[in-house]
Amino acid sequence: MQSGFPARLRSLHALLVLGGVTMASIAACYTGPEVEQAYYGDRDGEDGGIVAASGCKPDIETIRKTIFLPRCATSGCHAGANPGGSLDLESTGADARLVDLPASECGGQVLVEPGDPEHSYLMDKLVSAKPACGEAMPGMADSLAADDIACIRAWIGSLSSTVTPADSGSTVACAPGSTSCSSGCVDTKVDPKNCGQCGTACPVACANGACVTSCPAPTTNCSNACVDTATSAVNCGACGNKCPSGQICSASSCSCGAAVSFASQLQPILTAECATTGCHTGNVPKASLNLASGKAYAAMVNVPSSACSGRVRVVPSDVDRSYFMNKLTGVGMCAGSVMPKAGGALPAAQIDLFRTWICNGAANN
Repeated sequence: MQSGFPARLRSLHALLVLGGVTMASIAACYTGPEVEQAYYGDRDGEDGGIVAASGCKPDIETIRKTIFLPRCATSGCHAGANPGGSLDLESTGADARLVDLPASECGGQVLVEPGDPEHSYLMDKLVSAKPACGEAMPGMADSLAADDIACIRAWIGSLSSTVTPADSGSTVACAPGSTSCSSGCVDTKVDPKNCGQCGTACPVACANGACVTSCPAPTTNCSNACVDTATSAVNCGACGNKCPSGQICSASSCSCGAAVSFASQLQPILTAECATTGCHTGNVPKASLNLASGKAYAAMVNVPSSACSGRVRVVPSDVDRSYFMNKLTGVGMCAGSVMPKAGGALPAAQIDLFRTWICNGAANN
């Protein structure tokens, strides 16, 4: 046995030898005294007294080099062509293989939830004696030092998910149909300062992404934008007549649309897409939001968001102030990613059902 092995592993080796087992499998996940020193730093006494290496910065490359490489990305573990759990922690860019991605071995679990260590499967595997799936990690005699776990926790807590807009280079997330330009989210089909693309200004008016000298029928020139006042939610029936929050414009009139039943139309969507194992259901639902049948309505309407201070999940009759809609569309989120996480955003028709329900007063119907 090499003297560089921790005393606790030397003791474990003795027990395994008595049982007729070699140290081959343990040695496969251990890379020697140099790695041990890089990970543990100084030791206080022969039997361990682990003191984590000081100065860990909560960024992915520091964590990869000082924690993942010596303890996780070893031969037979999370390294090589066939890494355990299909998770490579050896190569650079580990965050791209962790953040907002499902755990291959545990359905419904997300490896790293941006800004939410407590609901990140990676943390569950590191700190729980009995994680949601499989065994606690790393698979050696010693668990990670408290300082290193704190460093990983701080890194996850510092993350925020950004939805990439159409205008590359910007970090502003825009609603479908809008483009992020220097002036904000705009509709390049009609915006006279960004007609067709960001920065293209029209001297007279913009119609369908092109500069024109007069607006074609049936559109009307409203502040140099050629819009159809029969359907434009910001110029409904006349220029400047903006529909209230969440309402749509149809036949030149603002309305919420036909009533939607929470029980028969929305709950089936929540049950199928959100209230799945490891997500928004059970005794400890993610974000303290239980969307299971019989629980969802009370958890949504007039309840403050646990992830976004000052926001409310569903504000009856006010779509713009309902944070639940931000999570469905990916626009204006404070943390995390667009929901549902598995399978991506809901179809536009289903998102519109939630908009219509909230706009009509979010009834428990």
